[in-house]
Amino acid sequence: MLSMFEYEQLIEIKSMSYLKQKFESGSLNEFWIELKDEYPSLVEKAIFTLLPFVTTYRCEAGFSSYAYTKNKYRNRLNAAPDLRIQVSDIKPNFKNTVNQTMKQFHSSH
Repeated sequence: MLSMFEYEQLIEIKSMSYLKQKFESGSLNEFWIELKDEYPSLVEKAIFTLLPFVTTYRCEAGFSSYAYTKNKYRNRLNAAPDLRIQVSDIKPNFKNTVNQTMKQFHSSH
């Protein structure tokens, strides 16, 4: 799957202690993105290898969330809005939302 040149680059990456530390402490995406300028072909192969795992995980997580939300007790519920929130990586800032709502309430009265 790797050319001889890419295999040598991979060995070079493994032998660099600061890169090994980055690999162990951060996320895989961040690690490979940081190397894209120096090792473009190796990074491309790494991302194409990792991509199916991310999409499969997202699909399974979405189905599990949907099944939990749309159970036998709530079978007429429109689960799409809840599902969008459940599978999103964006975490709501409820404190900020409540503060803004309170300011709007007090300014209108």
